[in-house]
Amino acid sequence: MDATNLVNSKIGMGFELDGIDDFINISESSSLDSTNDGGTLSLWINWENSSKTGKYQRIMTTNNRFNYENPVHRDGFEWAVNQWGDNFFYPWGGDGDNYNQKNDPFTNEIWHYLILTFDYSNKNVTMYLDGSPMAFDTVNVDTHWTQLAELEDWLWGVSVNVSQLGHFEGKFDEIRVSNITRSAEWIATEYNNQNNPSNFYSLGSALRVDSTPPIWSNLGYTDPLELGNAETLIIDVFDYSGVAQVSFDIENTNYTMVNIGGDTWKNDTWTPSSTGDYDFTIHMQDTHGNWNTTSGSIQVVDTTGPSWSNLVYTDPLEKGIAETITIDVIDLSGVSEVIFEIEGINYTMVHIGGNTWQNDTWIPSSTGIYDFTIYMNDTHNNWNMTSGDISVIDSTDTTPPTWSNLVEMTPLELGDTEFISIDVFDDFGILEVLFEIDGYNYTMFNISTNTWQNNTWTPSFTGDYDYTIHMRDVGDNWNTTEGIIQVIDTTLPSYIGPFENPDPLTLGNIENITITITDFSGIKQVLIEIGAVNYTMRNIAGTDIWCNDSWIPTTTGYHNYKIYMEDNNNNWNSVSGQIFVISDIPPPSDGGGGGGGGGGGDSSSGGESDILPMILAIIGGAAGAIIGIIIFIKKRSSKPREKELETIESIID
Repeated sequence: MDATNLVNSKIGMGFELDGIDDFINISESSSLDSTNDGGTLSLWINWENSSKTGKYQRIMTTNNRFNYENPVHRDGFEWAVNQWGDNFFYPWGGDGDNYNQKNDPFTNEIWHYLILTFDYSNKNVTMYLDGSPMAFDTVNVDTHWTQLAELEDWLWGVSVNVSQLGHFEGKFDEIRVSNITRSAEWIATEYNNQNNPSNFYSLGSALRVDSTPPIWSNLGYTDPLELGNAETLIIDVFDYSGVAQVSFDIENTNYTMVNIGGDTWKNDTWTPSSTGDYDFTIHMQDTHGNWNTTSGSIQVVDTTGPSWSNLVYTDPLEKGIAETITIDVIDLSGVSEVIFEIEGINYTMVHIGGNTWQNDTWIPSSTGIYDFTIYMNDTHNNWNMTSGDISVIDSTDTTPPTWSNLVEMTPLELGDTEFISIDVFDDFGILEVLFEIDGYNYTMFNISTNTWQNNTWTPSFTGDYDYTIHMRDVGDNWNTTEGIIQVIDTTLPSYIGPFENPDPLTLGNIENITITITDFSGIKQVLIEIGAVNYTMRNIAGTDIWCNDSWIPTTTGYHNYKIYMEDNNNNWNSVSGQIFVISDIPPPSDGGGGGGGGGGGDSSSGGESDILPMILAIIGGAAGAIIGIIIFIKKRSSKPREKELETIESIID
């Protein structure tokens, strides 16, 4: 909108256009396309024509008013006053299709209500002034009027033809564009209301009423819902006057919803009894008797298999006797079939009343252990199953099992798992084999025809452990064998580290050394040897970390150390390291007075003869120092080693 001069106008504030360069631009909108039935343009206009005599003044034009590629063909639209000669007022539809109203109806400085309506389907255009229709001198309507709805920007108070001075001078107020063709009655009412509202209506005493129903949001419920589960339905209901009640209507039954706080209402009392789609309605009432409703649908499905209980059968079962097996099976949708599978054959179980199903047709022909499975199916083809085994015995069998090939791991390293196996034989079959040790029975598993095995026992201490293997056949005959497993500990402690202060360590500072040590039997002690002295390392409580911070070096140089670790079964391990110690006291400076001397003499006489003895003296002195260092190191190298061996022997002893 390019006009920026706001002034008091017909209704509140409006725009004052200076007739020079002010105008108002309303952008094209798809809501006014020719697919609509029509439209209405309206505004209050205050004419100022004193300086515009002999001019065109545009109320509204479109930016395709002129076709610049073909100036003769004018597709656009304009609404203007022509003061060149006869002073006529018109809307222009393009290519000379004018609606002309001669005798300019406007009065200087007087507000007028101006309306133009379009009926695209009937190609009808009507112009109203101050609520009344105006008569046209010329009425020529063709297809160009329908193009008004397909125009681009609409320009109010200006011409798009720059060769003409078409700017409007005056005031505009309440410019409105509608995609509805307003009726004459509507236009008259609008004029009377805006022109003189005090005579248009009167106000009586106010009566406050509430006719607005409650509003709702956040409807939540479970869908699909599993058969047998209760539906939990929640909804937020709001009304300015307050909410009186909310109900949940399903299966022709109303369930009261309870306010659980704020605007939220809840019901969780409805439980479906069968599958299918259930339509529901929620009714909401405010405190003034206004109702609102919302509806939905809940799909109830059944994906749950039957449940079972009270599985009863004879075990052990005598060979040649029929097995009677019963089970209770329950499902909300009903149970369609129950099957008893054994020895690869399916036997149909019979419903004998209530929830109980039974079969008594299977007769074993030999002893042994027979695995079985019971399959249950509901009316929606959901399955469930349970399994078990039946021991078939022969009461005439009184011979206990025999065994061979007992294999055990002994001695067993502390922390390792015992692997024990045995071959067990019986003509009628073996029912179970147990490995009893350390006060517990461990089941041995049949891993081949006659071989049974267990590898689950791990000792926590060293020593000798007595064990017994128990063998039972299907005739409930037992046999046993016994043995001893020796548990030893020969594993050295393991460690991570050591970790020490970063080298170099300054003379006089404390060295802090830590090391992490673990052993299955536990750590008895940790020692650190530095300079032929043993220091006890202490354990940091609750951790595997041992530390020492009691050694303070008294000399610089490299200091070797060794850490010894002993577990609770007298196994030793060790690790060595080295600490480099320096002094932060600078060495004494050279005084420049030693070594010297003799007579000064003339530097020019005898100079070369003096240099050679000096070089030989330096070389000889350096060689002697090196030889002395080597001898010193040689002498010292044997003593720490002897002390180290003595220390280790004393620790081990």
